[in-house]
This record gives sequence, structure tokens and C-alpha cells, in this order.
Amino acid sequence: MQPVSGVWTNDFQALRDLRTGAPRALDYANVIDALLARAELEGISHQEIEATRVARLAARGSFRGGVVWTPPDPVFHIVHEVPDRVRLEAATLKGDATAGAAVEACLVDLPGIRSARANSLTGSLTVVHDGSAACRKAVMRALERFSRAPVDGEVPHPVMARSSPKPSADSLATRVAKIGLEQAVSNITERAIQIAAAALL
Repeated sequence: MQPVSGVWTNDFQALRDLRTGAPRALDYANVIDALLARAELEGISHQEIEATRVARLAARGSFRGGVVWTPPDPVFHIVHEVPDRVRLEAATLKGDATAGAAVEACLVDLPGIRSARANSLTGSLTVVHDGSAACRKAVMRALERFSRAPVDGEVPHPVMARSSPKPSADSLATRVAKIGLEQAVSNITERAIQIAAAALL
């Protein structure tokens, strides 16, 4: 995108000011205004951005605590897959017929599912479906919701995020001490500038 009357140039200056000087409210206002203007040119309204922001807060929590959500370790992992069938394993299914019945129930009524069978002896789950990408994705999302964790190798969906407890002052102090306060601030600011600059280009 070409600069319009120096607007983008001025806002890049605001980004630099955030990094090198004492941040001012005006610098943040300039950056936010530039991002909103860019979004408007691309057909994305301020209302849509705000609605998306609120939904993200509900699903993943806020950045204000200084903690970025990290998904839990996977519960299910794929053992074998062909276009219309996938076999997975999960330690939580082994020896637990109730868990097996529950995971079958969460899958069997999905559109395109032909069968879902859990084996409590082996801790495996075999799902036969119509072979479509949409059905496979629905299976993975259902297993995420069931296990409250991503399927190994699959991109996690943010709706399964639990609310993170507020980090203790001790834990934050320990992490900051490891890399040094100055370096921590520099790293965070640098990343924010990269994200904002990418949005403006």
C-alpha cells in the first residue's frame, strides 16, 4: 500500500517512538488509528474488529496479564489414517469403557460419520467417515472439545482454551530475572512493532 499524504510514514515514526522513547498516549493512538484505517480500506469495520476482539477475550483471555495462552499437551494422537478412516490412541481411553462410550457419543452424530468405535483394551478410537475434509475437521474439533486439548499434529482451536489463572508475582519475577527486565521489554516491544508494521504494509 502506498503512503497517503505521509500518514503511514508518520505512524511508522510513532512505532519507533514506542520503542526508543517514553511512550505517550498519542503514539498509541496513532498506531491504533493507522491499523483501523488500513482495516477500513480492506473492508473490515471497526465494529467487526471489536466484536472479534471481544470473542477472542472470551475464548482465550486477555494479554493484560502478560501471559500468552499455550495449549495443553495433546491427549489424542493419530496412529493410522486413510482418506475415509482414522485410528487414534489416547491413554485416557485405556481401561476406561465409560470414557470410550463418551467419546463415541460425541462423534457418532456428526454429519458424515459412519461409525466411531473405542477400544478400552488398547486405548484406541477408530472413526470411519465420508472422506471429506470438512468431516475430518469436525472429528478433530470434537476430540479437542472432549479432551480439552489439541489432537497431536493438528492446529489447536482457541475455543478450547481454559481461563488462565493470574500469574503470581513470584513466577513473573522469576521469568523476568532470567532474561533481564530490559531485555524482556525490548523483546516485547520489538515483537509488537513487527506485528503492527506487517499490518501496515
